[in-house]
Amino acid sequence: MLGFALPALYTLFAWWFCTGAILFLVRRPKARHGLMLLVASFFFAAALWIISATREDVSAFGAYAGFTCSIAIWGWQEMAFLMGFITGTSHEACPAGAVGGTRFVRATQSIIYHELALFATLAALFALTWHSPNQSALWTFVVLWIMRLSAKLNLFLGVRNRSEDLLPDHLRHLETFFSKKPVNPLFPVSIALSLGAAVIGWSEVIARGASTVDSMRLNFICTMLSLAILEHLLMVVPWNPSRVWSWATRARPVFLGSASMPATEPSAIELRR
Repeated sequence: MLGFALPALYTLFAWWFCTGAILFLVRRPKARHGLMLLVASFFFAAALWIISATREDVSAFGAYAGFTCSIAIWGWQEMAFLMGFITGTSHEACPAGAVGGTRFVRATQSIIYHELALFATLAALFALTWHSPNQSALWTFVVLWIMRLSAKLNLFLGVRNRSEDLLPDHLRHLETFFSKKPVNPLFPVSIALSLGAAVIGWSEVIARGASTVDSMRLNFICTMLSLAILEHLLMVVPWNPSRVWSWATRARPVFLGSASMPATEPSAIELRR
């Protein structure tokens, strides 16, 4: 039982702590953001190198290293976005009266550079690890990317909890593209598909047994998927999900907040942008 629990607990801690740490750093004075992202960039480069170096490693260390490095790379992407270094071609609020395709295009323009950066990173991970036995980094990033895209679409279409209080001032225009509704038609589809994938994944984890490294690698991915599903559910419940990271957001804020992975979320805040 401990063999199943340890990777899941490690993933839970990484999700909670790393998201909170990014929220804390983003709330530091803006003059420090460039230096903080520069330091994070060294970790980003080191993570890519470690992923490349351990792609043939089929031990438990290789599984933990791949997963951890993927989280570090995703964290860099979140920092670059939330600090305003990689966003989009437009920094304007949604025009009054914009609906349908026009509103969608304007929303996409606001985050297009970030989306391209995520896709380029995903392509780099494919190039580094494809046909290699250790793909924990790749599939962790794939889950984060897919679930983040789902969260963004659901925010655009409308959910109860939009977490706009987690947006820094220089990204406040993004909340004008969020819709507030109890639920939208895409939401149950997102939940059904992700739950189906999670059930299949967890069944495979149990079938392979806790002692195998393959089970451990899949455990990381399935736990991250389960947390992303939880983040989706928190979008529609009558409770403010920002409280999960109140320890990070209470600390000397440098932007105004209104009363929302992630996630990145995960990421939890970026998973909702």
